[in-house]
Amino acid sequence: MVYCVNGLRSLGKVPFDAASSTLICVEKGRPTVSMLRVMSRRGDDRITWDSQKVTANDAEAVAAVREAERIFNEERKKGATAFKVESGRPVERIEKFDGTAEQIVLVPRVVGG
Repeated sequence: MVYCVNGLRSLGKVPFDAASSTLICVEKGRPTVSMLRVMSRRGDDRITWDSQKVTANDAEAVAAVREAERIFNEERKKGATAFKVESGRPVERIEKFDGTAEQIVLVPRVVGG
């Protein structure tokens, strides 16, 4: 069974809506939806995918995780720093894309002037 929350309000069992970037779904204590966040001067861009659907070879979910990995690699080549963020654990700096992470945050290289 999958339970979802939006902010602090429990929504119970609901279908996943990829357009809602604040929706967090968990199954047996682990989020089923992963997210790549790319920080920029506009705020952040987000790509989400359902890791269970990726495991089930859902075409849309597989395409989303591939796009997230492509963006991750592109931003890393530009010098961005990547962090894996997971509930109840310290933030971890990562060098390679992890499609199973709850959240990956990419911070672009800061250039002074």
